[in-house]
Amino acid sequence: MEEIAHEMNLDVEAVPIERFIPIPAGEHKRSLHLGKFGKIEVYIFDPYSIALSKIDRGFDTDFDDIVFLIEKGHVDIEELESITREALSHARKFDLNPVEILDHLQELKDRL
Repeated sequence: MEEIAHEMNLDVEAVPIERFIPIPAGEHKRSLHLGKFGKIEVYIFDPYSIALSKIDRGFDTDFDDIVFLIEKGHVDIEELESITREALSHARKFDLNPVEILDHLQELKDRL
């Protein structure tokens, strides 16, 4: 991927998201097709996994990103809340802080 990105003069940064959060079941079905560019099919990874990682981090820009995903209909807040609470059962394995994540989830809901 890096080689193709270099050839196409694209800035690409690989993020091993599965090291930071438990990936919710069904992630492949939720990937979003962005389009075909030449011979390359581009997909956006599961928006719920992206949103969960942003809830974990909790920056202002992260909340803006999640609100955008919700407003565009890519994420449902109730489903995201369910996925987030399920992820907390794996908190130790991923070094997640349950109190912070629940605080971030509440902040997100307040912004909506």
